Amino acid sequence: MDIKSPRTGRDRRRKRAILTYLLAGLSGASGGLFWDGTLSGLCVVSLIPPIGLFFPKGPSALFSLSYYLSAIRSVPAFYPIFYSGSTALSGVPVWLAWGACLAFPWICARNLRLSRTRAAIPIRLLVGYFPSFLPPLWFVGAASPLFSAGVLFPGRGGAGLLLLLVFQGSLLAFFKTRSVRLVPVFLLLVLISGLAQRFSPEKNVPSGWTAIDTAGEPRPLLSRAPWENAVANNVLAKLADGARLVLLPEGIATFWTKDASGRISLPYPWSVVDQEARAHRATVLVGSEIPEESGLRLWDDDLIDLGEGGIRAFSARQPIPVAGWNPFSKTHHEPAHWEKSGVVTIDGHRALISLCFEDLLIGAQVEAEMFGRPEVILSADNLWFSKGTSDRGFQRVSVRSFGRLFSLPVLRAVNQ
Repeated sequence: MDIKSPRTGRDRRRKRAILTYLLAGLSGASGGLFWDGTLSGLCVVSLIPPIGLFFPKGPSALFSLSYYLSAIRSVPAFYPIFYSGSTALSGVPVWLAWGACLAFPWICARNLRLSRTRAAIPIRLLVGYFPSFLPPLWFVGAASPLFSAGVLFPGRGGAGLLLLLVFQGSLLAFFKTRSVRLVPVFLLLVLISGLAQRFSPEKNVPSGWTAIDTAGEPRPLLSRAPWENAVANNVLAKLADGARLVLLPEGIATFWTKDASGRISLPYPWSVVDQEARAHRATVLVGSEIPEESGLRLWDDDLIDLGEGGIRAFSARQPIPVAGWNPFSKTHHEPAHWEKSGVVTIDGHRALISLCFEDLLIGAQVEAEMFGRPEVILSADNLWFSKGTSDRGFQRVSVRSFGRLFSLPVLRAVNQ
């Protein structure tokens, strides 16, 4: 009769723990790689919470962190472009900090002390997802597995989100119980998904609406005038061809100011664009930044409505934290406008304005749908700093998957 020594048992447990950590880290990183700019990749992303919550606490934390760091892997690459003069290493702390923020709700969900009841699984999913629906924490909704609902259950809207939660909860329950009773649930969800994709064709933007993509770095300010003149001439050509709405990227115009009465003062050539848009009874939307006080410390990231509707400013609800939204800074701050739905009426249609970083935020988009009931999404991005990185596809697939979920056509303008 062989007697196993305590040391042999400890070695086996240690090896098993190491293997579990390695498996968790590798599977989490692999899951994040499916944020590759293709909608089909989000099918795999739908498996992320159940897999991560199935691991023991330590490996589960590593899984979540690996997943999010992999999904936002472009941060160290574009950081030295966005902040000229810095190095790629300068972006590593930002990358790690943001990844930790994204993973933290799921780490908390896994570490909850719950009795082994049927309510434990939905509670863990709720804890993981809920923070991304709180306006101050919208930014933790980036790379959310909820975006996969737009691929699996297109056109189902809020019901599609619930169906995804049922799928994820059932999958996690299957991992833990191996119960064959859950097989009919999976088959039913597969059927619903197939029918949704078959009978939910993508809708088109309103007739006469168009977008202009631009290229180049619209900085420094002193040398940007010729670049803006070329963009404005392109807009004038679109208006002459009969466009009813022309969408331009976020932040491509120089700082605009306000006069004593608080009205926006348009510099050349945008004053000409405004006049021509009015003459053609059309609308031009151009991204600019409007200072709110002297010294340029406080300004809004805006999409400015020129033309038929009069000069209106649609401000970003959530600028990029630290790089934009930074209320503790004495030199740089773009206010957040969490109280706004982001939905405005343009050319007789209700449009959701999604400015750059907002494309990534599932909570901001869902709340806009709930309270604003948009008919179309207008996505204006400025991604000149993301050359050669995955960030361009990351934002595109996020906003398009959300549009598919709620049957909203997406008109997108990007500066690359």
